[in-house]
Order: sequence, then structure tokens, then C-alpha cells
Amino acid sequence: MLKVDDTKKEEKLPGNIQQTKSGDLRPTEQADGLPNAGRLRNATSLVVKQSSLKSNAFFEIIYPDRKRFYTTYEMAEMITRLGSRLNQQMEKKLAVSDISKLKGGLLGKHKSHQTGLDADLGYPTEDKVKFPIVVRMSNRSYDRAAYSIEKTYDLFKFAFKQPDIKIARIFVDRIIKQALCQHARSTGEFRSADKALVEHMFRNMDHVSGHGDHFHIRL
Repeated sequence: MLKVDDTKKEEKLPGNIQQTKSGDLRPTEQADGLPNAGRLRNATSLVVKQSSLKSNAFFEIIYPDRKRFYTTYEMAEMITRLGSRLNQQMEKKLAVSDISKLKGGLLGKHKSHQTGLDADLGYPTEDKVKFPIVVRMSNRSYDRAAYSIEKTYDLFKFAFKQPDIKIARIFVDRIIKQALCQHARSTGEFRSADKALVEHMFRNMDHVSGHGDHFHIRL
């Protein structure tokens, strides 16, 4: 029986194209600049990714008409993995909102989302609502029943566990971060074999106003 050489390195090709160990061709060096001052080159379309996966695409682009579904190869892969994880846990699809425009740059009222490395995603919920309002901005009220703390925690931890795609930050409301931290303490996560991973995750989970109805992931 032939064995696949897992030690084979990805081959560099001209024109910012790279061949993976599986033989796929993928663009590289897509994100150029900073999250709030940059652009996106040779963008990966999440719509095309969704179409290629067919029934195995466990994410849903909620506002496709906005054409804000352009991203990097890595972010498209991360969203695909998170969707699969959520489907395993809840038999639901991951709700995807704004990522970037075709060539990046300013995106509506967003300060970031300029390089394809930022994505707005819905909190896991048992409800049919795509983006549950967990923390209401007007009065800072918290709706514990609007989302699943357990599944949100699982999804975040899964994201930080990926060996080949590194999470830089996850932006949430501070009330949600506190609830996730309380969950981690109550389940002994800070004393588990994953203690270092969990501590790293919370160090890179930040409060940013306006993230009570979605979380923002940055690579």
C-alpha cells in the first residue's frame, strides 16, 4: 500500500501561488497591511468555498447581496472548520456576516475588516435567530437564554486549538467573556491538561463595544 508522505513541505510556486501537500493550489500573501489600514489581494470567495463543499458546507452567509464574503484562504478554512464543529455539536450552521470586500479596504462603519483576516460570526444558539442578542447595547441587559455558553466556549476553544491557523483575537462583549470565564472555572478548565491553552484563549479575548449579538474573530 502506498503511503502519503506527511512530511512533504508545501511547494512555493511563482505568482503568490502555493501548492499544498494534498496537491491543491492556493493563493498566498493575500492580506496586505493592518486590519484598519490595508487591502486584500487575490481574495478567496467564501461563496465559491461554500459551493465547492456542497452539503458539507456547515456555514451560512447571511447577507450575500452585500458582497462582503471575501477573505483569505486561512479564514475560509477556519470558518469551514468552525461550521463543521458547530454542526457536530448542535446540528446547526455557523452564521457568517461581514468579512471583507473583494479588494479589501474600508468596509461600511467597520474600523477593521480591511484585509480578509476579520470575520463576524453568530453566537451558537438553540433558537432559529442567526445573530442572537445576548447583550443589549441600549441598557446592557444580558440574556443568558439567548445563546449557549457551553457551545460558545467549545467553539472558541476549538478555534484556538487549530495547529496551522492562528487566532490573533476574538472580540466579544465583556459580560459574555465573564460568563465564559465562569463556565471555564466551574468545569475545572483552568486545572485541566488544557490549562495553558485556556489561559491563552482568555488573554486573547477582548471586549469591544457592539459585540453583544455576534463575535468577531481575527487571524
